[in-house]
Amino acid sequence: MEVSLITPFYTILSSVLLGAILGLIYDMLVGLYTFVGLNFRVKPHNKKLYSLFNRNYHFIKNKLIIGLCDFLYFVLILPLIVIFFFGVNNGIIRWYIVLGILVGFLIYRLTMGRLIFYVIQTAFTFLRLCILNIIGKALKPVKRLLKLVIIKAKKRKVKQKSKVKKIILLTTGRVEKQG
Repeated sequence: MEVSLITPFYTILSSVLLGAILGLIYDMLVGLYTFVGLNFRVKPHNKKLYSLFNRNYHFIKNKLIIGLCDFLYFVLILPLIVIFFFGVNNGIIRWYIVLGILVGFLIYRLTMGRLIFYVIQTAFTFLRLCILNIIGKALKPVKRLLKLVIIKAKKRKVKQKSKVKKIILLTTGRVEKQG
């Protein structure tokens, strides 16, 4: 019986590639969090571990939102992992495939992940600024109209106050000092 080493090699290689894809999805979700505005800094407890795995990313302070975001990430990657296990190994989970996914994720995060995250974050920031600029230009006439209404309302209020003041002075018999 002949044992082929090509199949396990391709399996490990594809699991490393899947790990890199999962890292890319993670970076895209973190970029999306910053696009939405969930980018508060959290101080790390262990600086070495923090810089190794998180690379000073912007993270969310609220633990509930962090939990929901992590849940969203796992909901997105779970079908990919299940399809991968069924496609590669007929649904059998082997330790070297899981290890390959973890190694691929770490290799991605420690090498090209920094550059790709920077590009993703820059693109999302640019997109956010463009959208805010378009909304700002679209709402500029409304803003001007509101300013006009507010200014006219203030002028009316001043005129009404002066009329009320004159009526009070006339009814009390006091004479207003002029000049």
